[in-house]
Amino acid sequence: VTAALNFTKARSMRWVSLVSAVISAVYMLVIALSTPNKFVDTRPLTNVTGIEYTPFVLITAIALFVFAVISAAFILVDNYVFVKESKNDKALVIPKRVVRFFREYKSEVRKIVWPGPKSIVKNTLIVLILCAILGVFIWLLDWGLGSLINIILDV
Repeated sequence: VTAALNFTKARSMRWVSLVSAVISAVYMLVIALSTPNKFVDTRPLTNVTGIEYTPFVLITAIALFVFAVISAAFILVDNYVFVKESKNDKALVIPKRVVRFFREYKSEVRKIVWPGPKSIVKNTLIVLILCAILGVFIWLLDWGLGSLINIILDV
């Protein structure tokens, strides 16, 4: 179903196919490489010891990885064609957008002003004191409502 999204006009939905293929492939690979008893419920079967996976599980995991690679390639090629056909001069292909993102990220990280030790201690103490006050308030509210219910039920 999600592979059909690659051929739709909704460009934002095309990533669903890639993400679901990668998640499915990783999950199938985890199943294929682990012991079968972790994923098979043998409780009603008393003397079952020789559970083994068929090669189909590993083949399925490999096929899902292949489909994920094909889906990623399709998205990259489609984006390249879209950028070449677009009238917008500022449109960039996905790899260039990723590089631009990390450059901008690096410049934004340099602008961060970290708080000093005194400020950190002060803010931590404020949070701890407010947590204690809130905890006492909730405890008193719980105790009071519990006492009220006991009074009502005793009558």
